[in-house]
Amino acid sequence: TGFNLASLRAIRDAAVEVGVESEALVPWERVRRAYDHYAETFFDPDGRPWYYSHTPWPIDPHAAAVAVLTHLAFADEVPEAAARAKRTLEWTIEHMWVEKGWFAFQKWRWGRIDIPYLRWCQAWMLLALAEWVAFEDKLGQGSPG
Repeated sequence: TGFNLASLRAIRDAAVEVGVESEALVPWERVRRAYDHYAETFFDPDGRPWYYSHTPWPIDPHAAAVAVLTHLAFADEVPEAAARAKRTLEWTIEHMWVEKGWFAFQKWRWGRIDIPYLRWCQAWMLLALAEWVAFEDKLGQGSPG
């Protein structure tokens, strides 16, 4: 869901760059309603990302990273989006970081799987962290936790 929303946001941006009316291509009101639904349905108040809309399990860094990227994609138009990205990033660092130096693969009710999968966990979290740092640099602020 987050990936689709960020993609729609990117299509709007690309449309402007090539001279196409973005509102005719991807109406903002519909994208904004979809983003609001995503933000209200796929997260706990503390920022924990949900894998599915009906259950948070499993929790994984890939879903968390996509969530951070999605929130940041909407940060220019949605005032609370940056705070949502920060909460999810901080939650993920606190609960999914393995002290040996990587993000755990998944967290379930019964425990955490600490396998360091490069493609689905580490690479996506690196991208989310890099985008967060770039976002904060743009604003002139410090980084989270």
